[in-house]
Amino acid sequence: MKVQKGVSLFAVLLMLFPGPDALEQRLYSTQDVHSHNDYAQKIPFYAAIGREFGSMEADVFLINGDLLVAHGLSDVSPERTLQKMYVLPLVEQFKKNNNKPYPSPSKRFQLLIDIKQTESGSVREVVKETSSYPGVFDRRVNKHAVQLIITGNRPRPDSFYHYPPNILFDYALEEKLDAAQLSRVGLVSLDYHTYSHWNGVGEFTSSDEYSLKHLIDTAHHLGKKIRFYGAPDNPLAWKVFMRLGVDYLNTDHIDQIADFLEKNPR
Repeated sequence: MKVQKGVSLFAVLLMLFPGPDALEQRLYSTQDVHSHNDYAQKIPFYAAIGREFGSMEADVFLINGDLLVAHGLSDVSPERTLQKMYVLPLVEQFKKNNNKPYPSPSKRFQLLIDIKQTESGSVREVVKETSSYPGVFDRRVNKHAVQLIITGNRPRPDSFYHYPPNILFDYALEEKLDAAQLSRVGLVSLDYHTYSHWNGVGEFTSSDEYSLKHLIDTAHHLGKKIRFYGAPDNPLAWKVFMRLGVDYLNTDHIDQIADFLEKNPR
């Protein structure tokens, strides 16, 4: 294990040999689930919100001044805007729940916005489209507000400071960040297939477990939550990722994972 400068030997030992409290499995709920490519659901936004998910994702292209939600350019439609599909529904959700995403004040929500173009001005447009609703999209104004996280073609870390503090970015552990840059990281997002070839069927090997657990512990040592995209998405895989301590279970199966977690919270 390569130890970053400034990390104490005590901290490394805690990562390698956690105490008994750290070995206790947490209870999972739909607050710990990320609706991957949520816009591709039969009922975008509302299906995951109805099960009180903690996170969802929308891919966007900036075209003629509008952020259009789609996985590819061939799929864009002028009617499917970020404003219509996510921004305004979230504003209504907060009105309905007394300035919270859900009735319970303990429940949180984050929206990942996947920028599909390079150097497109998309992040600036996200800022523009959400700035009219600080009570919904800025936790400096409302501690229950949605956390916006930019993923995909995000800006370089040395330019994070160009954007308002309510806009955070994801991070793939690919480069060392200074303290100011790390403070703007809202989530560690990693491509599962870069680190494991297990497909959710059969044996999950000790080498797979070591590789993923090291990444999870690294993210947690930095004080960040972690998700793996492209990961197996079935009950066996959910159980494995829960045991490892993955913070957000990445899914395309909203009702199935919600029902599973009601019966199997750990």
